[in-house]
Amino acid sequence: MQIFETTDPIPATLANWAPKCNNEMERRMRLDFEIPLSDELIEQLPTALKKTANAIGNLEDGLTEGTISTSYDQTLDIYEYPGAPGPIITIPSALLTSMHIFRPTPKEGPSSDLFLTFSTTVRAEGEFGDRLVTWALRNLRGSIFLRALEAQGELNLQEAEAAVA
Repeated sequence: MQIFETTDPIPATLANWAPKCNNEMERRMRLDFEIPLSDELIEQLPTALKKTANAIGNLEDGLTEGTISTSYDQTLDIYEYPGAPGPIITIPSALLTSMHIFRPTPKEGPSSDLFLTFSTTVRAEGEFGDRLVTWALRNLRGSIFLRALEAQGELNLQEAEAAVA
């Protein structure tokens, strides 16, 4: 299942990133994304996310945030601008986790705005890892565009590196 029904890149922000290391000492990175949710995007969300967004979006309910304990296996294409000829980074079989929908407090922005945040952890070894770190450093808190497609199986690191070359 795709997290969004559209195949067009949508505006997003790389909210944060952090290096990680697992028990096998593989170099990994956690990438945190934030997407402003328009009414159109909310309608495209899977049921659990859509219900949460609608509940938080109803100002009369008083809810300001909600966490959804589900994950989505997606291929993430990351673009620098809308209409770019191709993605600058492709993350195959990215497990999107830590789904959180929130409405900023009045100090942080208009209270009717909704945002979806999620994380994914990516193997960041070799040339692909170097490019990923360079990209993350350049784009932290910057505008990017994401396209999330249903993952079509696992790719190994060598195939993933070839996909972004």
